[in-house]
Amino acid sequence: MAKMSKLHKQADEYFKLLEEQKYEKRATHIFGCEPSLAVFLLWCNIEVLLRLNKYYHKIQEPWPDKLSFINANWAPLKHIKGINVDAYNAIFGSSKSLWKIRNEIAHTGKFIEEHEVIHFVEYAKFVIDRLNSELPKRSDFLVKKRRSDAQKNNRGRK
Repeated sequence: MAKMSKLHKQADEYFKLLEEQKYEKRATHIFGCEPSLAVFLLWCNIEVLLRLNKYYHKIQEPWPDKLSFINANWAPLKHIKGINVDAYNAIFGSSKSLWKIRNEIAHTGKFIEEHEVIHFVEYAKFVIDRLNSELPKRSDFLVKKRRSDAQKNNRGRK
């Protein structure tokens, strides 16, 4: 009997987070009083989408625990950069990007003033929309995983 293909546990958890967390709604709600936490929530949404996209493209590799794959040559980000270079740079591309600032927020809880992070909101929403629109459905992940597992099993039998 063939072994049933399953997605990585993290992939299932991340799909559930996307359904339940409503990151943008929560970020909008707290932006006035906690702007740094609001943009951090937007980053969390981006990170979930990035990891799911990476997993889909390399479904037989281990779950992408590290974000070392983030660069302008990775197809989803190359596409974003091609459409809106300002959004790419604001979120990923500089020492003042949201990707870099999120460390400060996450590890120190530093309060960052609204005027220092407001520019991230529009760009983060753009990136989230692009990554969401390109993210395959969970069922597509399962189909790809089954095919990949079948190919792997067939190679192992030869």
